[in-house]
Amino acid sequence: MIKSDDFNHTHIIHKLKILLQDFEQAITGIKNFEQINDNGDYQVNDLLVLKEWDPDTEGFTGREAARRIRHVPKNVPCLNSEYAILDIEENQSDMPDNQDPGESVMSESIELCIARLLLSAYQNGRVVLTISLITRIRHEQYSMYDLISALYSLEKLNYIRSSHDCWIITKKGIDHFFRSGDR
Repeated sequence: MIKSDDFNHTHIIHKLKILLQDFEQAITGIKNFEQINDNGDYQVNDLLVLKEWDPDTEGFTGREAARRIRHVPKNVPCLNSEYAILDIEENQSDMPDNQDPGESVMSESIELCIARLLLSAYQNGRVVLTISLITRIRHEQYSMYDLISALYSLEKLNYIRSSHDCWIITKKGIDHFFRSGDR
């Protein structure tokens, strides 16, 4: 870990070994999270350096990508407390040439579809994550990570907020989400 001081706030650079297929998904923007063992050191705005690891050669390939940590969700339902999911941003410098660095089509589509599914689960101001809702989300080929990532992205946009064991969502917030260009 390397520390850098930025306006009296210390940000840490974390190095993380990542498998070939996961590294490729991270640099193309398909994967915008990392699941890690949570030692409590990861903070928003820290830098995560992904180092590609080849298990066949049992060594690093030399490819690296840097990502800023956007969000570190706490108390995630259905996630063992020993682990954490880091919401990481795309780095424009290692995007493929045919993709506009300003857009993340995959994330946007997932968030929009999950927001629609969440709207169907809207009850008395709360999103109720029932087994049937999770099954519908899985039926649409989204993983639990997609769901969690979408929930936290919506939370960051202030369209929903978490409260203990559920997410609070307002009809106004969801309507604004579907009408806005923030997605």
